[in-house]
Amino acid sequence: MKVRTMSKVSESILNKLVEELDDATNLYLQGMSDNSGDSGLAGVQVALNSVFKYCQSIGVPHQSLRPLLGLRAALDDVSKGVKTDLLQPNLTGRKPPKTFQHKQVRVTAAACMELYMQGGSNRKNAAKKVADKLISLRVNLHRSIRSGNRQGAWSTVARWRSEFKEGHHDDIYVKSYQNLIKQALEVLIDDPNLAADQLLGNLPSNFNLTD
Repeated sequence: MKVRTMSKVSESILNKLVEELDDATNLYLQGMSDNSGDSGLAGVQVALNSVFKYCQSIGVPHQSLRPLLGLRAALDDVSKGVKTDLLQPNLTGRKPPKTFQHKQVRVTAAACMELYMQGGSNRKNAAKKVADKLISLRVNLHRSIRSGNRQGAWSTVARWRSEFKEGHHDDIYVKSYQNLIKQALEVLIDDPNLAADQLLGNLPSNFNLTD
């Protein structure tokens, strides 16, 4: 398969893709944070369509895009309430595994705790800052929140940080944790506290994160 090199791709096409992905991200976050929304589905569809069009524009053959076409069709079915085999959950074992979204909220919370610690907070205070923010967003951290056990809440955040900080480097969520911290510091290297505030501000509200 031959694809035109990046040096020959119009900068305006790439810029358009970035703009469309930014719009898709806003739509995705809106859908995730709004109880009457679609859990971010519309944003995912817009992003996928943008990537698909971009691949076409740089010369990726149509047959090489079949997986994306299949996913696009499946998402369209889901948005219309049609059952699709492609997006059926793989239920193995007695307890369903945590969703990707579920794990990513944990990753973000853990990364923010680490950033607060790099900004000068001790372990307990950094965890409390994250826990308090998630509580204000009505993110159901843990059963300890329902019982009013604040110590249990911040301890849960601290546990997540330990899991990702000490986890195997090949784990996708450990990598996500590391990259999130790295990217946040690259943007706001002089203020890790502000970086943590901004990351927490992008989390969806009313999200169920119980163990």
